[in-house]
Amino acid sequence: MGRPSRPSPSPPVEPTPSHDDIEKGSKRARHKSKVPPPPPPSKLWKPWLMPLVFVANISVFLYTMYVNDCPHTSGTSKCILYEYLGRYSFQSFKENPLLGPSYITLQTLGGLDWTQVVEGKEYWRLFSCMWLHAGLIHLLINMLSLLGLGIRLEREFGFGKESSPLVHPVRFLACWDPCFPSSLRTGRTI
Repeated sequence: MGRPSRPSPSPPVEPTPSHDDIEKGSKRARHKSKVPPPPPPSKLWKPWLMPLVFVANISVFLYTMYVNDCPHTSGTSKCILYEYLGRYSFQSFKENPLLGPSYITLQTLGGLDWTQVVEGKEYWRLFSCMWLHAGLIHLLINMLSLLGLGIRLEREFGFGKESSPLVHPVRFLACWDPCFPSSLRTGRTI
């Protein structure tokens, strides 16, 4: 018996290239690189709200320290840096380890206290506590965050988009923060 003969091979059939055929290339003009071009640069806003909030926070802290008047209320021996700061000197570390005013001063200027807000109906404390800082360390951390994040957000998104959804809820929730600076404002022990 003989071997069956093989049919002669037919020439390969090439598909017709379509305009979307990646392997064969397309007839449309394409970018030379495979990375898409970057989006056009957006218009950067000139920040003004965050610098204004920064100045307001510093001003309120200076006013708080002026009202505190540590040498007059506690005596010069209990004040930190009295020789250099005078009236603006800080309370002792025992009373305020964050280098700031006394608890009574913070309460007088509107520190958040649950009993005064709910039972005394002093609702203005919900707003005033956002501007008070328990001490210099608390102020520095907040202002570095404000300048580092707040100005960048305002420059990128502008005043309207940045201020309402981010800043106000964060500032409001900061009043309810159970951390140490809040405990100084409310008088809670930790």
